[in-house]
Amino acid sequence: MGPLLFIIYINALPRIIQNSSVFLFADDCKLHISYKRGAPTDLLQKDLDRIFRWSESMQLQLALNKCSVLHLGKRQLSQKITYELGQVQLENTDVMRDLGVMVDSELKFSQHCSTTVKKASMRMNCIFRSFENRDTQFLLQMFKTYVRPTLEYASACWSPYLVKDIKLVESVQRSFTKRIPEVAQLKLGYIDRLKFLNLERLDCRRLQQDLILTYKLLYGYLDVDPNLILLFHPQAYSRYVGPLIAKNVLRLRKPNFKLDSRKNFFGIRVVDPWNDLPNVIKLSKSLKEFKSKLMGTATGQKVDMSPFLKSII
Repeated sequence: MGPLLFIIYINALPRIIQNSSVFLFADDCKLHISYKRGAPTDLLQKDLDRIFRWSESMQLQLALNKCSVLHLGKRQLSQKITYELGQVQLENTDVMRDLGVMVDSELKFSQHCSTTVKKASMRMNCIFRSFENRDTQFLLQMFKTYVRPTLEYASACWSPYLVKDIKLVESVQRSFTKRIPEVAQLKLGYIDRLKFLNLERLDCRRLQQDLILTYKLLYGYLDVDPNLILLFHPQAYSRYVGPLIAKNVLRLRKPNFKLDSRKNFFGIRVVDPWNDLPNVIKLSKSLKEFKSKLMGTATGQKVDMSPFLKSII
């Protein structure tokens, strides 16, 4: 009952914010604002002042030591801006943890990859220390249950695009497959080990999860407007099935971009793989059917993702 009452207690907080976008989750509050050239830079400070006055009137103490500011964009401008909450100046940081994801100022997510790999490696080593059983299927099940989910949590947000980070994340699975006694005796390379164990590269699985998330957005499985994330081809929803329009069914397009971090944004990186899918998959009548066709569980033939993957050998 306590968490529910707390949510009711702070429910009025978003209504006092005038200039920024506010996001609440449990007892976390996140403000976001975009400054354009020449715009006043004190708008966020005014919202912070409103939050501080609200907290005092509601007798709700803020954890000021946990509050910080993350600047995204031109460093020349961001370094000149400082913010205060009450009488405390907020620390400017280059990395901030947001719902388990380490977000950095350059949106490369290299530190998140490093942190995630350390956590997954600890779990992997714990499995080998804690169990004497070296049966292949047992170890695989342990890996799929306790290690791989750690490496795939919220991957749509942080999926790496730098080869060094892709290799780093993949190194956990590479190491795990090498430590399985039955596989070690065969002295196989990494790709051959994956085939022997019926596993997929982690970057391939992240791409599959991107496509599944795209399907959920387009077909209303999530309470999110897809137009906020994806751009549609002008003829994407045409009902005409002629040869000219048929190839544009649920077709996406890319906006203009200059930065690699923008290029790797979910709504952009998923465009080419999604458009490359056959219409019979994109027009699946249910999420279960879409997954079945994408993974090849129904036909026995998976969709080839290799053209969209970087070489990590």
